[in-house]
Amino acid sequence: VLYCQTHDMAAEATSRLKRENVLGFDIEWRVTFQAGVAPRGVATVQLCGQELCAIFQTSAFGASQPKELADILADPLTLKVTFGP
Repeated sequence: VLYCQTHDMAAEATSRLKRENVLGFDIEWRVTFQAGVAPRGVATVQLCGQELCAIFQTSAFGASQPKELADILADPLTLKVTFGP
């Protein structure tokens, strides 16, 4: 498991994960339980391959999200799978 809170750590993790054809995918955010209140942004993104699980603390990056993370999420050749309704 690699917990990414810096751009360097995110670059290392994504360089290893982009070798995978299929990645497990999950996101977490702090839930708002008030009607009429906009949902909060994503706090963490988790991507897991066969040999690495990377947790990206997106809330730590602020407005400067890692381009490598956006690239791997947008890559149509890498299948992202999840479980849930």
